[in-house]
Amino acid sequence: MDRARTLPVVISSYVVPGFTLLLLATIPLYVNPYLVILLGTVFMYIVLTLSWAIFSGPTRYISLATSAFFGVGAYTSAVLGEALPIPVVIVLGGITGSLFAFFMGLLTLRLRGMYFIIFTFGVSELMRHFLLWWE
Repeated sequence: MDRARTLPVVISSYVVPGFTLLLLATIPLYVNPYLVILLGTVFMYIVLTLSWAIFSGPTRYISLATSAFFGVGAYTSAVLGEALPIPVVIVLGGITGSLFAFFMGLLTLRLRGMYFIIFTFGVSELMRHFLLWWE
């Protein structure tokens, strides 16, 4: 009886997401390149929105630095993309953005309310200006 109940759980937990990932991975083989770029951009912004919602939902804090963390990872990937293979670049971009977010999180541990929002806005603006002035 126990085994009969766990089969739907296994199917819904592993088979369906695995099939979906396989389907998404094969999209470039049979779809217009413009649609591939469009879907990549849409999924990128979905991940950015989910990362903001995962933080802001439980904490009830508005973090305006999420775009800065995302931008650090994207900029790292763009800079390293000419010299390294794509899978390595993706991992290094994620690690760089995560480390930056971790250290900014350490700085904001004691901030509450409006001070937290102002600090995260400042981090976002600092990164924007840093990347614009970088030559």
